[in-house]
Amino acid sequence: MNNCTFPWTGILIEPQGYITLCCNMWSRNRIFNKHISEIDSLIDFFNGKEYNDIRKEFDEKTYINIPECFKCREDKALDRWAVVDKSQEYDPHINKIQFLEFTTSNVCNQSCVMCSSQYSNQWLKINSLFDRPYDDKTYILTDKDINKICECLTDLKELQIKGGEPFADIRNYKILKKLFEVNDECIVRIITNGSLIPEKYMDLIFKNPKRFIISSSIDAIGKRYEWIRSTSWEKTDNTLKELYYQTGVKSQVNPVVSAYNLSAMTSLNNWAINAEYIGGSHESFNELSKFYNKYNEVNFPSWACARKVFTQEQIDTITDLPWPIISEYNDNAYNDYVKYTQVMNKVRGFDIDIWNDMG
Repeated sequence: MNNCTFPWTGILIEPQGYITLCCNMWSRNRIFNKHISEIDSLIDFFNGKEYNDIRKEFDEKTYINIPECFKCREDKALDRWAVVDKSQEYDPHINKIQFLEFTTSNVCNQSCVMCSSQYSNQWLKINSLFDRPYDDKTYILTDKDINKICECLTDLKELQIKGGEPFADIRNYKILKKLFEVNDECIVRIITNGSLIPEKYMDLIFKNPKRFIISSSIDAIGKRYEWIRSTSWEKTDNTLKELYYQTGVKSQVNPVVSAYNLSAMTSLNNWAINAEYIGGSHESFNELSKFYNKYNEVNFPSWACARKVFTQEQIDTITDLPWPIISEYNDNAYNDYVKYTQVMNKVRGFDIDIWNDMG
């Protein structure tokens, strides 16, 4: 078993500005409860007492015995890819930040059904409809905090930008431009909904095509996509075409498997395989199990989780599952699923068809 290297190699800034080790570790926990605005330098923080204390704990216990690392333990127990595997790409002996993941804001143009106001300010408009008491707000990093990120770029091997929607925030352009001035090797991975890419970004990608990995969160096509993600399918499809035609970069597809697309895998898979402007691992594998990532399955909210709202009998009627799905049916989750699906039908202005093709 290899220990996680992120205490020695990585840092993450989540959509409300809090610092943590990785995307599987919640912020504001026992290990970290620090906001980027509370520190003067990310580099000093990375080299300071709090990080060193974490390193000592990981040295002594390994991630297997760290309570906050429960998600990686669960994934490895199920023989899934886990974030701890990602950490093995970086050398813990260098003592420099090699992996940086950040979100400059939770500003987004979508209100995806399985999302929340932490990651999309569009959800602030509809939280009350779903009985959510969240105290999230529209959060945007200050220019001072953006400069703290820019100071960390020199030694990076990978920069990962999430949202919100990364292409909806022009400050990400500032960070990327600075990166290319000080670092000749770092790979940039952008997790985007793919519905908008301004020309400034297109130009930057065109000039540095081998440095970008664009991963688009697309769970379905046509009207099903529009119900799940809230924006026009045609616009997203055309944006990804333009990305390829203008820059030569093919977007990967990063579906989130939920109760709302479990029965519609084949149509998405066929689109991705046949679209010349879509790239990724599925180009070599037509099997659905190779296209969908097992770890990218909705668990929260529980009413959007297929395992919790469908019985095994219902699941077994689906012939194109990406991997075996074992029902964990829960009455409360199912009742909320019925309730909140109806609420979202009203928000979207049309009804989703769970089991049949929506075109």
